[in-house]
Amino acid sequence: MSDFIDALNLITSHKIHELYARQDTEDPLVLRKKAADFRKGYGNWRSKKSKGARGETNYPTDKDKLHATDAKHEELVLDVVPLTRVNSVEMLKAPDTPGSRGVSRRGSLFRCNSIIDGNDLEAHQEKENWLKFYVNPYSGMAEAELTEPVALNQANLEKVIPATVVKPQYARPGDGRFIDHYMCHMGVGGFHRSHQAVYTDDLLNLAASLEAKNGSPSDVKKWGIVGIGLMPWDSKMYNILKAQDHLYTLLSRGHTGSEARVVGSIVDFMFAPENHQAVIDKLAHVDTRIVSLTMTEKGYCQDVNGDLDRANALVKSDLDGDLAKPSSAIGMIVAALRKRKQEGTPSFTVLSCDNLPENGDKIKHVVLQMAGYVSAELREWVESNTTFPNTMVDRITPMTEVEHIELVARDYMVKDSWPVIAEDFSQWVVEDNFCNGMPEWDKVGALVVKDVKPYEFMKLRLLNGGHSCLSYISVLCGYNYVDDAMANPLISGFIFQFFNEMSPTLLPVPGVDTLTYQKKLVERFGNPYIKDKLTRLAKDGSKKMANTLKEAVIELSEKGLSTKVIALANAAWIRYMVGRMPETGEAILGIKDPAADELRDLAVEALDGVDYGEEPKPERYIEFVFGAEIVELKGFVGEIKDLLRSIVTHGALTTLEDVMAEVAGKSD
Repeated sequence: MSDFIDALNLITSHKIHELYARQDTEDPLVLRKKAADFRKGYGNWRSKKSKGARGETNYPTDKDKLHATDAKHEELVLDVVPLTRVNSVEMLKAPDTPGSRGVSRRGSLFRCNSIIDGNDLEAHQEKENWLKFYVNPYSGMAEAELTEPVALNQANLEKVIPATVVKPQYARPGDGRFIDHYMCHMGVGGFHRSHQAVYTDDLLNLAASLEAKNGSPSDVKKWGIVGIGLMPWDSKMYNILKAQDHLYTLLSRGHTGSEARVVGSIVDFMFAPENHQAVIDKLAHVDTRIVSLTMTEKGYCQDVNGDLDRANALVKSDLDGDLAKPSSAIGMIVAALRKRKQEGTPSFTVLSCDNLPENGDKIKHVVLQMAGYVSAELREWVESNTTFPNTMVDRITPMTEVEHIELVARDYMVKDSWPVIAEDFSQWVVEDNFCNGMPEWDKVGALVVKDVKPYEFMKLRLLNGGHSCLSYISVLCGYNYVDDAMANPLISGFIFQFFNEMSPTLLPVPGVDTLTYQKKLVERFGNPYIKDKLTRLAKDGSKKMANTLKEAVIELSEKGLSTKVIALANAAWIRYMVGRMPETGEAILGIKDPAADELRDLAVEALDGVDYGEEPKPERYIEFVFGAEIVELKGFVGEIKDLLRSIVTHGALTTLEDVMAEVAGKSD
């Protein structure tokens, strides 16, 4: 069976983005239609029939070869080429690059060579680029014998989940007795399940490995995660994880291979709207040592000055109700801390895992403010007994799509209602500041340090800032996916220049070469196997742009350093928030921002009359997002005005070309 499956898993060029450079991403509905067509014949491969994805004969018999016409042979080559994703026949003859489980591809490489040898692949580069998403690179399904996907749950995990899927190596009884300590996590989404939960799963596997090796209990403490759903929409995750015994599949994808893995570190999930008091009791229980969260910027309920926003509907409801049924993460934390104080039990660590600068300091500030609104005594107790470590988290994790669910089912035979797809890179830097014990994450790859700030600045200002700035100009240039945009040298060059402008604002990072880090980011952004959507990167710009750019722009302006590319990113963002493409007037779909209505009105105001020669007026937009400090930077604001005028007059792509030419001229 492996020979047939392998035909979908040929070794690809490490410079795969160059092959895609001239390809256009199609409408998602078209992609889904093509995917459906592709899957109609997919079962033939699993049934060992000499049929391809659309029923074509991929491995003709001797008789077929004798009677095949040249035209038929050419048709066959056309269907094989999109599956290979290689630059030339020579690439097929190169030594095998095994996937994450070392599966050999030699047989399928020789078969494909016999079919495509001597044919020009370049002529067909434009055909069906959607396959780069649906074909799993270096799939490990070679030996699977299942014909139908298996539902993911604890019973099936121990019996019939394919051996090609990595599974927890530790016992996982339903009563949770294998856990020493608990951490409760608010905001169980894709990122938490690709990051913190995976490090915790690694630690549980390490403990099991040491116990098996030594024949005795390990010194490594076993921590389990209890998910907490606060919002009504969290019911979907609650129900799915409950049905799957809180197991889920993580599919890591990259240029060097793919790995499907079942993660078991989430041992329970509580849905607060069903029983707020039960959640408060769980957080306040002495066995809970850490309360962590990934709520995104808006979950911190801050106003533009970083203070707790008492006008926020969730905050107002929590305070008016004396925290009896808290709806916000801040309210739930303070309610649990109040119960700890009342019962005389030690406090817990509040661990932010959000992509925010100084995330621990931010959550501490709003928690103390809400505690102070409850009582001065509670605020004093929290400040004296609770710690809020800063962290730096990093793993590109797109939103789970229907296609991801089908991919896991068809390539790995696991029926998971909400898997996670992520890149094959992960990093976590944690401040050593825990008040009630911490998991030994440093034994499984996390870096525990005294000062997170240098790592945080580098990641937030380059990766997160780069993601946001990349998204708006790319959408205006007509792209839908990050890797497709990065295949355009203008856009990848734009990102490099963005990095160059931001670099003077970074702090020295121990053991890290900044230029090497930047090159790695460009490689990660261009990863074609996770199909990250630009709309995901573009959402919540009102929070992200201020967090990643404000202080950097002030510092660069004070030093008289270049902000041209940063200004272009902001001009593109303002034009993006109008909601229509510059050249065609076509609606921009998928705009998501907590301040979307305000930003749209301010963006329209900024561009009012520009078509008739009037000067752009972005000052109120800039002040709304960044505050008055940035508006006072006349040089930076002037650049934004000039670039807005250019985008309106000449289009986004021409404006990008002009800026890149100008920047390149200055660097010569």
